[in-house]
Amino acid sequence: MKKVTDKIGFLARIKENSVDLTGKRVEIADYIIRHFDKAAFLTAGRLASEAGVSESTVIRFAISLGYSGYPEFQQHLQRIIREELTSAERLRVSLDSEPKDDIFSRIFIQELENMQEVFNRLPRPELRVVADAILKADRVFVTGIRAARCLAQHFAFQLGRIHENVVEVSSAQQETWDFIKRGTQNDLLFAIAFPRYPRETVELVEFARRLKMQTTGLTDRMASPIARRCRPILLAPVEMVTFVDLYSGPLAILSSLVAEVAFRNEKKAFGYLEKFEDFARQMRVFHKE
Repeated sequence: MKKVTDKIGFLARIKENSVDLTGKRVEIADYIIRHFDKAAFLTAGRLASEAGVSESTVIRFAISLGYSGYPEFQQHLQRIIREELTSAERLRVSLDSEPKDDIFSRIFIQELENMQEVFNRLPRPELRVVADAILKADRVFVTGIRAARCLAQHFAFQLGRIHENVVEVSSAQQETWDFIKRGTQNDLLFAIAFPRYPRETVELVEFARRLKMQTTGLTDRMASPIARRCRPILLAPVEMVTFVDLYSGPLAILSSLVAEVAFRNEKKAFGYLEKFEDFARQMRVFHKE
């Protein structure tokens, strides 16, 4: 089964393939069609219980549709709806699909799975290419709006400790555009965005491209609007459990990138960090008893 990337297309494909399904698999297909948003976040066992079939039948159903197993099938469903669900809908799905007395454990388990996936496919070559682009840039503009703003602020602060000209532009207000319009082909825009991909971030990237700036960034998959407009691009999974975005994976990638920049330009990095320490001592930045 060729994978589709939107809910309507996916459900249409399920209906088309239902005519070739037999027995209990038809019941699974019918449940998914009627409860798509909820089904995407159910374990194989829970989906089996809801549909009135065995867990092995659910797994065989996923394989019959061309997936390697249920985990890949579930991840595909979640990717489709992640871009479409509102925050309120995310909360409703999590209330319907997750045990309410164990959400703490579920969030931590999902973050661990996200981190493991980041580690397994750590983009070392891309990391080096992005680090080189940062080092060559006269100025680095960092943008991340709404939920991704915390990532942009952290990255801009850490990078600014070892790069002389880092500008954070993480507001959707007019001054952000005023900063970006000063950009030239010698500058770089680093954009951070995850589902549901803020419109302002995409428009800032397009504006930077018109100014001939180099655009790179961090997002969750190659099909995202940021990845389609930036090269090179770094990827980090952000599989969700509730309406709260899980950002341990992206944060690890950004921290690795800052370290890579420092390692590739040790002399300047040491110089900038020593200047910072001198400043911190003079201004008594850190508390001491």
